[in-house]
Amino acid sequence: MIVMIAETMSLGILSLPPVLAAIGLVPGIILIAGLGILATYTGYVIGQFKLKYPYVHNVADAGEVMAGPIGREVFGGAQMLFLVFVMGSHVLTFSIMMNTLTNHGTCTVFFLSSGHDSLFNLLFTTYSAQSQLHGDCKFRLNYCRCLNHDDWGWD
Repeated sequence: MIVMIAETMSLGILSLPPVLAAIGLVPGIILIAGLGILATYTGYVIGQFKLKYPYVHNVADAGEVMAGPIGREVFGGAQMLFLVFVMGSHVLTFSIMMNTLTNHGTCTVFFLSSGHDSLFNLLFTTYSAQSQLHGDCKFRLNYCRCLNHDDWGWD
């Protein structure tokens, strides 16, 4: 549950400046305070639920409490689908950011594939897979740096 909240916040924070520019400072502060109160209340309700049912560790377990074994499968599938879409959103955001920083379209393809590779490598959470992923990301970064000749002062 905490991971889902952290993922949502990390993606949502990127849209904060354009929203404040569109609606203004005072309505933005009111919305931020209101959503903060709502998030605090939601955390309180989740805490109360956790105290009443201490064996609940994820959304699928909560679905089982609310709707039995079918609820466990439905809520577990929904959580998995949510995590897939969050990962896709992070990969897309990262590739757009790197494309903006390097001013080269090839980097979008390389960083999208890098995000795909990272998702695949996280399925195998051994240290060797993670170190291989790190080397793969360093290679892609250096390749895209070489494509951006403006940094070298070339015409």
